[in-house]
Amino acid sequence: MVALPGVGSSAVVFEFTVPDGYRGIVKWMSNNLIGSSFSVVASEVVWRLLADGKPIRNYENIRVERGTPQLPRPVEGIRIYARQKIQMIVEHAANAGVTGEVAGSLSGIYIPLG
Repeated sequence: MVALPGVGSSAVVFEFTVPDGYRGIVKWMSNNLIGSSFSVVASEVVWRLLADGKPIRNYENIRVERGTPQLPRPVEGIRIYARQKIQMIVEHAANAGVTGEVAGSLSGIYIPLG
């Protein structure tokens, strides 16, 4: 969990590196703002999933909460590869009145190579 940064700023919610010798499939995710409400219509908070610093297609502009920390939401099998650095980034796009902490998670499986 990380504090929501100031308007116009971003922060890393979490990051990990896929172990050498493995690939993986992300099957569930959650992204949430805890401690404050925000307007989905206004897109005040934006989440992005990155692989090696580059946006993961279809997960580069998430403007709504998905799942909860206790019950993540199924996703369409995001493939990840050995030694990739995976990050969830949050950007505080608007409304300085929105505060709180940001939580996020990815769950799935690792598959040994070869």
